[in-house]
Amino acid sequence: MKKFLALVAVAVMGIVGAFAFDLGQIQGTWSDGEWDGNWTFKADGTIVLSLISTGETVFTFTENNVENFHIGVEADGLTVRFNCPATHREYMFVKPADLSPDLNMTIRPDWRKSEYRKTLKLVTR
Repeated sequence: MKKFLALVAVAVMGIVGAFAFDLGQIQGTWSDGEWDGNWTFKADGTIVLSLISTGETVFTFTENNVENFHIGVEADGLTVRFNCPATHREYMFVKPADLSPDLNMTIRPDWRKSEYRKTLKLVTR
């Protein structure tokens, strides 16, 4: 019964979260220290990859340069997935169902079968 209630709670939060993302209200920055990268989800619906060390913007993902954008609730949590032809990669971000502030990221380059997986830590200022 506890598992069922937990799944219902996650589904409801995921639906609310998905709606908020569509409105550009999910905001936050998550850090990948291994690659000196900050991933910032902005209120205007863009996702900005910048360098931790300098703050320089590496790439800005917008509705104009991504394809197959999908946001939904899956078994692992709220999932944001898209392809970017300019970077030749597929990106997936999962906000875990366990209510952790972390964000799980998977990047799949078009040119190879291996993928990069990382748990990103929420940046708090």
